[in-house]
Amino acid sequence: MKYPIKIDTYKHLIILRDDLLIGGTKSIFIPHILEKGIKEYVYASPVEGGFQLALSKNLGKQATIFVAKRNTMHDNQKEILENGSKVIEVPFGYLSNVESKARHYSEAENKARKLIEWGGSTYVDLITNRAKQVLKKTGPVDQIWCAVGSGTLMQGIIAAVPPTTQVYGVQVGAKYSGKTYPNLHIIEYPRPFKYESKLELPFQSNANYDRKVIEIALEKARGKALMWNVY
Repeated sequence: MKYPIKIDTYKHLIILRDDLLIGGTKSIFIPHILEKGIKEYVYASPVEGGFQLALSKNLGKQATIFVAKRNTMHDNQKEILENGSKVIEVPFGYLSNVESKARHYSEAENKARKLIEWGGSTYVDLITNRAKQVLKKTGPVDQIWCAVGSGTLMQGIIAAVPPTTQVYGVQVGAKYSGKTYPNLHIIEYPRPFKYESKLELPFQSNANYDRKVIEIALEKARGKALMWNVY
């Protein structure tokens, strides 16, 4: 599978347009998830998360997504259902409980199910490789901006850039407690994760993640600045 790199500009920012990939940046992980004999892939996700959409659009197999139950189904879950995947809503849906239910489901009575665990060095390496290809197109940059969730994207970028390139991670959810680097700067978004950015853009960008980064970067980015739009 090919994952083309499209670079645009928006105001004074260089934008990596991974929103143009089917499922965004995280679609590049999928060939490395697939295993022979697995018929159903199981994943626990926050309702706002993007990887669940990538799975539902790209697997070519049954995707079963566990999420916290809400009074009104989130648009992501509606789209997943339209893509032919299954959504299982978990009452009292702290993510730890959602993950526990997904794990139990994946292990129960069916070896043809696989639980997709998030994070890990494989995903970081894939991001690093993509970031190197991106920088071949843009040339050296002064800053790279991205959203911080699990930290996988940010760690992959850090591994791809020289120490003179400053990486700005906008923390949109839980406090980042991972490894620190001299050229890494964490900026906390001032509103809770569930808040959706109202910034209007001429391209797709996740209102819980990347659009918040663009908000901050438009104000604070300096020099030649690249923003990684995962979607």
